[in-house]
Amino acid sequence: MITSQQELTRDMIFYSVCVSEFEKLDFKNDALAGVRANYFNSKHRPQADDTDISLDNVLYKLSYKMSKNQPLSWKVTKNLRPYQSVKRETGGIYCVRYYTENATVYKKQFFDSSHLWVRTEYFDKSIEGERLCTVSPKKIDDVIAIKKITFSNNRKVSSETLFPSDKNPENISSALVYSNNGMIWYDSSFAPKKFKSKDNTAAKAEQTKLDIEEEKFSPDYKPKNPIDLSSLEYLEDTFTEPKPEITAYDRIENILLEAHKTNKNLFGQIIEHSGVEVADEEADVLAENTENTEPKTEAVEDIPVNQPQTKESDAVNTKNESTEISTDENEAEIVATDEEKKSDAVVSTASGDYKYYGAVDENGLRTGRGITESPSGITAYDGEYSQGKRDGFGVFYYKNGDINYVGEWKENQRSGAGVGYRTSDGTMHIGKWESNSPASYGARFDKNGTFLDVADYKNGLKNGKCISLDENGNFYISIWENGKKISEHIIEW
Repeated sequence: MITSQQELTRDMIFYSVCVSEFEKLDFKNDALAGVRANYFNSKHRPQADDTDISLDNVLYKLSYKMSKNQPLSWKVTKNLRPYQSVKRETGGIYCVRYYTENATVYKKQFFDSSHLWVRTEYFDKSIEGERLCTVSPKKIDDVIAIKKITFSNNRKVSSETLFPSDKNPENISSALVYSNNGMIWYDSSFAPKKFKSKDNTAAKAEQTKLDIEEEKFSPDYKPKNPIDLSSLEYLEDTFTEPKPEITAYDRIENILLEAHKTNKNLFGQIIEHSGVEVADEEADVLAENTENTEPKTEAVEDIPVNQPQTKESDAVNTKNESTEISTDENEAEIVATDEEKKSDAVVSTASGDYKYYGAVDENGLRTGRGITESPSGITAYDGEYSQGKRDGFGVFYYKNGDINYVGEWKENQRSGAGVGYRTSDGTMHIGKWESNSPASYGARFDKNGTFLDVADYKNGLKNGKCISLDENGNFYISIWENGKKISEHIIEW
């Protein structure tokens, strides 16, 4: 038999949630809730506008776009200062942030790639980042309840489960939900009898009282069993300062710094050319086609014709395409030269002559260890060659001198273990590569070395399981098919 609470929350979609401890249980000024209601009630028809709105007789500027399979674009300003904005998170999640007059974030609402509500967090308005409460949906016996967690000093102190009701008889509700099923009240007192317990009814943690005995603070107080300190001996000082932990990221960074020194190559061999710092346009073969897409220009060194695209679905689930770059290397004439012994060979291309310093075979082809310089004097590739092609371990650079890729190569293509760097956002991908694209399991980190996600890749696209981590330490386990997320499960930490 279906209970009233099961019927009340059947196929429910949360438009917005308010918690009574932190805001009024009222949605009349909640513009986002109205836009979300229009979007779901119209069966996902795109919503967009750029207009002025009045909230409590105060004028705000509102600009938004909401459509299927695209992250929400949302911006509300008051006197040119932020009032509400959107931030993209990992795992396809995005977050709507609410600001005080002092630009402190006091509320965050999280939604997934399908615009479904994930959770809401409240923060102290006077202390930046001081979390006070988190509420999120929780399904219990086919009833959509709400899990409420309270914090003190950013540490969990209590939790309770709120159950739904279509009435608020004594105005005691902890939360109010605006949904496709109407306004629904939530409180722990609405729990069915089988769920009511001491833990649920006494949701707020009680503070422990200090038991102080005044006589123990008297100057002449003597304990019953005093400890005899006369026979104690001092221990020798055997403490040694612990060595700082060196992470894998630190090792990679040191390798890259060494590889990019202008007077020494990756293998420690002294070279005679000068690495001039030139700010040429770069071709980011790992760049995304997002709002900040970098220009598609010629690469620093010879990239194979019809290079396969390097695609990688990121937190916003957008399609990423690598820059397709042509080359003249296959038609280039390799010329051995003795000109002042500055280079061992020259690679002539349409964009200029690339100088090579290193081993060559009897045919003048680059074979063994060496360095190739761009016409502007920037190191293009530093590593191993075989018959004129990048083959083995090596470091490839963008045209401006930034690291593009460090790892294994096979016949001019990234193949094997390696690290790819994207200059558009500073992220890096560590894992296995095939045909210039990520393959099998690989991990991504941001420009600060912070973990983003680890996923299974096929032909450069996420394909299989993916584990990501948000800024609050919550794990997201998702399943992908050909770069498209098909399911996701959240584990709160």
